[in-house]
Amino acid sequence: MKITIIGHSLVHPRQYFFAQAIRELGHEVQEIYPSRWFNLTREGGYEVDFTKGIAGYTFPEKAFYDIEKFGPDVIYSMSEVWQAQTLLSVNWARRLNTKCVLFVWENKDLHFFEVPKGTYVIAGNSEAAKLHNTQYILPQVGLNTDLFKPMEVDKEYDLIYVGREVEEKGINYIKNSAEKLNLKLLIVSNKRYEDIPELLNKSRVMVSYPFETNFWKPQFEYNLAEAMSCGLPVITSNAGSIPDVYFSSPAIIIPQRDQYMLTKTIKTIINDKKRMMNLGEAGVKWVRYNLSNKIIAKRLIQIFEEI
Repeated sequence: MKITIIGHSLVHPRQYFFAQAIRELGHEVQEIYPSRWFNLTREGGYEVDFTKGIAGYTFPEKAFYDIEKFGPDVIYSMSEVWQAQTLLSVNWARRLNTKCVLFVWENKDLHFFEVPKGTYVIAGNSEAAKLHNTQYILPQVGLNTDLFKPMEVDKEYDLIYVGREVEEKGINYIKNSAEKLNLKLLIVSNKRYEDIPELLNKSRVMVSYPFETNFWKPQFEYNLAEAMSCGLPVITSNAGSIPDVYFSSPAIIIPQRDQYMLTKTIKTIINDKKRMMNLGEAGVKWVRYNLSNKIIAKRLIQIFEEI
């Protein structure tokens, strides 16, 4: 099968590793991505005006001619329905008489637009699936479990948080709990993706504690899976789609916006070495059997073949 994947997120190494996993299954993959997206760069991409933001950017017409030359069986757009590039990708698929599949994360109806006719939708969580009226639920990409894995390194930090250092990610709650318990906290933001596994392995417990706002709620939180894949116990909140995505995992899910509960849970876990070890081992297995790139790539191809 020949698959064209389109989206700004392809500039990120996580998506690159996933495309490689699809190729390893014997399929041809063409990636359409920006050469630069804010602080991220990737060789071989197209110039886009990222100052227009995630909603307004589009790829140049040259991308269409490259897609036409490739001749895909499926065009897979990794953009929300409300993004300008999504409508352009749908138009390109129609011009080529090619199946078009849209991937969506959006689990709030603030930006909802009608799904273009003649397209198929894969949703990253159950809330998004309901909003976009689709039966197909699958993460956008899986995890590179050869990169995110347990390592033999010394533990230097009690707690680690990986992600944007913004209020809605619960960073202040995490800092307050760490200070109250006198624990060493590592905050990882804007680091090279390939450097994150070692930093996770140098830590004892991963804490990610987002909460819902009027304009946003968590959709997947890959940082949780990446930490589990490295063998860390994970403490997180019940915000957004986290309970839906991680209900079968060993992640410890507690109510959002509850400082007392967060501090109590961290204290309980950090003082129980045996439980920490058991949670860590269970997390590694859960990711490998549920979220590895190979697993998700196989499921994606099955969907493409079904439609």
